[in-house]
Amino acid sequence: MSWFGTICAAIGASIVASNTGITWYGYFFFIASCLAWGYVAIKRKDYSLLSLNIIFLVINCVGLIRYG
Repeated sequence: MSWFGTICAAIGASIVASNTGITWYGYFFFIASCLAWGYVAIKRKDYSLLSLNIIFLVINCVGLIRYG
C-alpha cells in the first residue's frame, strides 16, 4: 500500500507540474495517495504520518474544488 501511495503521489505531481490542462486529474492521484498513506499510518500507528496525510487530503480537496 505504501508503494501505491508513493506512485500515486509521483503521478499526481507530474500531472500538476505538466500544466497541460488536465491538472484536476492530478488531484485525484494526490487524494488516492493521501488515503493510501493514511491507511499505512493507521496500520503502523504512526500518528504524525496520519496527521500529515489528513492535512494533505484537506489541501488537495480544496485544490480540486477551487480548480474545478
